[in-house]
Amino acid sequence: MEKLSSKRRWPTAGEAVIDALGLALAIYGCSTRPWLGATCLVIVVLAIVAHTSPPRPPPTLGLSSEGVRVLGWGEGNGVRWAELVEVGIVTTSGGPFAEDVFWILVGADGGRCAVPGSIAEPLLPWLQRLPGFDNHAVVVAMGSTEDASFRVWQGERGKGAAITR
Repeated sequence: MEKLSSKRRWPTAGEAVIDALGLALAIYGCSTRPWLGATCLVIVVLAIVAHTSPPRPPPTLGLSSEGVRVLGWGEGNGVRWAELVEVGIVTTSGGPFAEDVFWILVGADGGRCAVPGSIAEPLLPWLQRLPGFDNHAVVVAMGSTEDASFRVWQGERGKGAAITR
């Protein structure tokens, strides 16, 4: 669960040295040569602004009769229903201002799909079609505020195909 906001990137050691040098020159320059101080100050401000990366668009959930995929988080973040063998929920203590719930779907072929809780609402009705899906474990997981993991379903290869029926 991430909101559209700019993320601050920490400067590298070289960038930090240049920033510090520019700031020192700006302070020194203001007392001796005002134009030098002003120029260095502008460079420092531009360097600080450059450390802020543009906002990353939030991921989106792709659900179909074939499987589930999270788009916008790189390649390979998906599982086919026919390959689904386990569903879990991982919670972190990072909330409420950071994504703190993730649905983890595991395929028999080694594929995995991590679905952030902020986009997982349409996923639950699909998963509840699985035989033996543990709704109580979901409720317990959603109440967790600590770093924890919860298994909500485990089956054999091919059992996940029940979702498409």
